[in-house]
Amino acid sequence: MKENGWYVSVEDWSRNRLVEFRKGAIAMEIARISCSHCSTCSKRMETVSRRVHDAGLKVDWERRDGGCLIVIPLPKTADPIEHLRKVLGLRITRC
Repeated sequence: MKENGWYVSVEDWSRNRLVEFRKGAIAMEIARISCSHCSTCSKRMETVSRRVHDAGLKVDWERRDGGCLIVIPLPKTADPIEHLRKVLGLRITRC
């Protein structure tokens, strides 16, 4: 576990992803840090972008060492993992 976040597993994704907590938001690594946007990660970014757009959410993307994290508003009363599951439409489990 990181000091300000967790690692999660996503069903059908081969590697765990970083989740970080921010003030009023949660960030999740979609394209792996140090991946340099392979075609698999690029497709995942497109899928996630479409889902948050369809949900009408305003999000930010953060690039880090070749990877990308999506930064999503986190309501104060929301469970972080449940919120990510709902917003991103992914089967996510905390490691």
